[in-house]
Amino acid sequence: MEALAAIGLASNVLGFIDTTAKLHALIKEYSSMGGAPAEVLAISKQLDLTIRAVKELDESGRARLDHEKLALQIYSEEAEGLRVFLESLKLTPDQPRERGSNSSWLKRRQATARTAEKGWKAFKALRGKEKLDKFQTSLDRILDLIKMQQQTRIEATALRVDDKTTILVQNSESIIRGLGDLQLSPNQPSIDSSAMQRKIIFMVPLARNSGFLGRDELILQLDKRLGSSPGPGPREVQTTALCGLGGIGKSQIALEYAYLRKERSPDTSTFWILASTATRFEESYKQIATEFQLPGRNDPHVDVLQLVRDWFERHYKQRWLMVVDNVDDTQIFEKIQCGKSPLEYLPKVADGSILFTSRNRDVSIDLVSDPITVEPLSPEEARKLLGDRTKRTSTDEEKDMVLAELDHLPLAITQAASYMAKRNKTVSQYLVLYQDSEKSRVKLLEHKFVDTGREARSLESVATTWLMSFQQIKSENPRAANLLFMMSLMGRQSIPSSLIVAENENIVDFEEAVGTLVAYSFVSVDDSGINYSMHRLVQIVTRAWLDDHGDRLFIESQALGFLSSRFPDGEFETWETCAQYLPHVESVLSHTPESQVNTQRLHRSELLTNLAWYFKEQGKYDLARANLEQSLKILNTAGTGESGKALRAKRKFAIIVERQGHPEEAIKLFREVLKAEETLHGPDHLETLETVDELATTLANTLFPERWVESEGLARRSLKGRRSALTDGDLKLMESLHTLGWVLYREGNPNESEDPLRECLQKRRMVLGDQHPKTTSTANDLALALINLDPPNYEEAERLLRDSANLIISSCGTDHPNSIVIHSNLCNVLRRSGKHAEAETLQADQLALSERVLGQNHPTTIWCVVSVAESLFYQKKFYMTQSFILKELEKRPDFVRQDVVSALILINLLAHVCEEHREFTEAAKNFQSVLQGRKKALGDDHPATLQTEHCFARVRLAQGMCFEAAGILRGLMPREIRVLGLEHEETVLSVRLYGLAMFSQRKFLEAESHFRQALSTREKTFGREHETTLIARDNLEAALGEQKKWAEWEKVSRDSLAIRQLLAPSDYHTLRVKSNLWFVLEQQHKAESEAIFHELLANIKALPEDFMEGPNFKKNATCEEEWYFWRLRNGSFDLETLRARKRMAAWSRTPRFTIGGAVASLDSFFKASSQVSSNDLAGEIYDEVLRNMEHTFGKECEETKSVNEEYAKHLEQRGKVHEAKRIRERLQESRI
Repeated sequence: MEALAAIGLASNVLGFIDTTAKLHALIKEYSSMGGAPAEVLAISKQLDLTIRAVKELDESGRARLDHEKLALQIYSEEAEGLRVFLESLKLTPDQPRERGSNSSWLKRRQATARTAEKGWKAFKALRGKEKLDKFQTSLDRILDLIKMQQQTRIEATALRVDDKTTILVQNSESIIRGLGDLQLSPNQPSIDSSAMQRKIIFMVPLARNSGFLGRDELILQLDKRLGSSPGPGPREVQTTALCGLGGIGKSQIALEYAYLRKERSPDTSTFWILASTATRFEESYKQIATEFQLPGRNDPHVDVLQLVRDWFERHYKQRWLMVVDNVDDTQIFEKIQCGKSPLEYLPKVADGSILFTSRNRDVSIDLVSDPITVEPLSPEEARKLLGDRTKRTSTDEEKDMVLAELDHLPLAITQAASYMAKRNKTVSQYLVLYQDSEKSRVKLLEHKFVDTGREARSLESVATTWLMSFQQIKSENPRAANLLFMMSLMGRQSIPSSLIVAENENIVDFEEAVGTLVAYSFVSVDDSGINYSMHRLVQIVTRAWLDDHGDRLFIESQALGFLSSRFPDGEFETWETCAQYLPHVESVLSHTPESQVNTQRLHRSELLTNLAWYFKEQGKYDLARANLEQSLKILNTAGTGESGKALRAKRKFAIIVERQGHPEEAIKLFREVLKAEETLHGPDHLETLETVDELATTLANTLFPERWVESEGLARRSLKGRRSALTDGDLKLMESLHTLGWVLYREGNPNESEDPLRECLQKRRMVLGDQHPKTTSTANDLALALINLDPPNYEEAERLLRDSANLIISSCGTDHPNSIVIHSNLCNVLRRSGKHAEAETLQADQLALSERVLGQNHPTTIWCVVSVAESLFYQKKFYMTQSFILKELEKRPDFVRQDVVSALILINLLAHVCEEHREFTEAAKNFQSVLQGRKKALGDDHPATLQTEHCFARVRLAQGMCFEAAGILRGLMPREIRVLGLEHEETVLSVRLYGLAMFSQRKFLEAESHFRQALSTREKTFGREHETTLIARDNLEAALGEQKKWAEWEKVSRDSLAIRQLLAPSDYHTLRVKSNLWFVLEQQHKAESEAIFHELLANIKALPEDFMEGPNFKKNATCEEEWYFWRLRNGSFDLETLRARKRMAAWSRTPRFTIGGAVASLDSFFKASSQVSSNDLAGEIYDEVLRNMEHTFGKECEETKSVNEEYAKHLEQRGKVHEAKRIRERLQESRI
């Protein structure tokens, strides 16, 4: 061999290839285990092309040179040394998975991963990179020598005139380019920005077609539209398009024009963009980003496509041409992942030109308005194209006959010529074959050509040639034909060899078969040598041929069998493989209607089940449900609806239904599966326990306490059964630990849930790794338990959730439902730890994301809505909260009917907002609506129902409806004690609220009893110094004062004063309590009262001038208190004056409401005044009511005006007409 002689291999070429092949095979085997360094992967690619290059060269007798012998010797020594070193690492590749043995397979996989990790660590520790670099140097020498001999061979063969010249030169030039590319170091440092701005790049993945002929007119049109150069600097990008029938030669014309531009304008860069799919478009743009080494190109958060557009429009200084090839449908106008269409990423203002090719004229017109239509070749052009590719023994008449049959289509002509050349056929022989199959050809062409328009006309001519090729391939190599047929049912691009290699097939036989397809150009292979692609029309014609020849059912069954046995189960570890296989699975399913053969049915069902689970794990629940429904239908039709396989599929279906937000439907399905599995397998079988575990989780996710109890029992059953049957590190055992922890948390036992969740998290981190979605899910649930501990552990919870949020984005992306849930829980932690602004912003983002990914009525989305509303509420942005809730409810007109429980949460929050706005009537209306809804949906004794009933009573009391409030509370408190416990926060609040209702009815003894009960519980729960405890003391003081229990009041007041003086000596509340102490001492005529008064007076006068304007005073002081305080402060009152007025400023005579002070409205006034006969007492009640109403609501409030009007009527009934008239005049003035 000529080149091998040049490097001293004429005598032992087989040894050279054998050494290289062994090293290549070892590296590929090691690389398949994962974790291999990038340098090792790069070497694998170089060795593959080196072997191919050596095999391509012809034999020659030229003597080898000394420096070539030396290069070979060095290479052989380094190659052998590297191979020995790699074998010493003792990496053991993963064994094929045995069906039905998940556990053992997983153990082997885990062991393999650990072995690989240790091996590559050893590679680094033993300075493997240095050995790799030495071998790279010797390999580069070999590549240089081969490249030189290729160039010499081109020059030599150019002097010969024979039929193979064009093909030989093409192959040689292709190898030279490949070798040149391989010699680019993967670690080459980046070029500075200014150099990149002037860098000239020719990024065209196809070699120039040396057989391209004619099309001069079209080339001139392209030059006219794209070739002008008005001057340097940015301008509107020139654009045009080539459109026409598939196979008409659009891409070949664009390719020729690209090479012509390179020759004519060496300073013009050229870029070839594959636009058949959005993914290919993105890959081409990413390649441009790599070529220019654009900063941020590897950042997953950067929009690389926008980066490339910005580069062309703002930075790149050279003129350029961009060919956007195969824009065959409207995908270029449709939005992709980043929210933009591919078209929007094309440069608009730059020093460049864009040439589109498309078989769709409508798309072309939308792109450029006036595209160039490509017509079939003229007879002269077609004759030249065929004449240069066929034997000279053919006559012109024969050639014209063939060209006429092929309709002058370039692709058909090229295919026919290739067949004739490769099979050594003359034109006349080709015609005989062509005309011999006329019946089949006519049948196919008539159906496609007449009925389906332009695509069918393309199919007519190309199919004529391809049909005969199919017959030839099937006759010569049946396995090649079988591959072609099966691949025709798959996605047309990137078909991995792992999907089409038969079990136990000899690899040499496979390579021979697929090589035949590549030789016919029906199939192309990518640089890796393991992924194959087919042209769209080849697939269409192949499938039509299958229909004609009755092989369709067999090929469909074979394809389904291959895919069902090789498509993984969809778990996270298999996502990469699933994504690679997905387009082929979808294509096969769409091209293979359901069969009546049970075997094929079961293959289809298994494939659909695994596909559905992959979609579920990806968070695509609607797709998952649709596929699993098909699978279950098939199993039922096949008579296997109660088999173990069918029950597993039904269980998975229930899980998906629950993820969609339909827990009731899911629970029903789980119970059906569990009953059938207990009958089929027994109660302790692992399959049965799987369903037990899933049912426990779903029950825990509901709002019903009785279901939580059942859920805990199921969770413990699952854990117990799995502990006895599985090893400690089994993944299923971890699931049970997680389930039990989650169930305990949902039951309100965060302390008990912490241990199983921590144990599960530790095990999952060890076995699955931090980034696994199941690991982040456990971390998420542990964080929820931590924030509900007593006291909460916000710091660790926030750290867990922040880490999990970053990890889930890295592994699953921002759009995954788990990512939305984790981020939403992070918002909850931030809000509860006081970081409201960050929580609000983050939750708003998650709400928008959840609406887009899951839909606006999905439970996760509604949870996000509630979280945003709560974030606004706790920041006291009440108007924004109200507006937001009303807007979200308006967006969901059917929401209240479809999801009552979630809707009630929002309405309940809206009621709280109204309460804060003092809109008590509206608040009561909303709370009453929520109460009725929760009683119906959750039951009378559900904690959420009890809480709403308490809120409703509280608002009724704020409205002055103390009798109605008391009635509500009398029925509520026993149920709270039974369900929540005597010391629960809600129970204590209701006890205190009932005391306030009794106080409003002037039933002070009963009020005192409930205030004491509330105070005792508060002291026990929160301690004596807690604000809620001190408020309970204030209420008790008020009740004691009204009963004139001076001694008891004095004791409580002294305790309160001692506590408050320690907390804040100059606080408003401290001064108020000191005033109370003075008052009660005065009532007992104790001498100490005078000293207390003077101390109080000194304290008041020593306060800052703006004290009364401060929020503490303004928020808490009543009008009466403010009046007395001001006069004491400016000296208008002294002790004797107060004694003479007989009106003592006892600040705790009115109970302190948590909702803004003691508010007595119209209802309480008249119900109180109707119970007393003294007009003076009624007047005192009126004074107190009116002062509080004016302070709380303002003088212009309708409720305040109502009190004035009703009191006027009260005076008239008692004969005080003049006083009533004066009140009405004042009322009229306020209305004006």
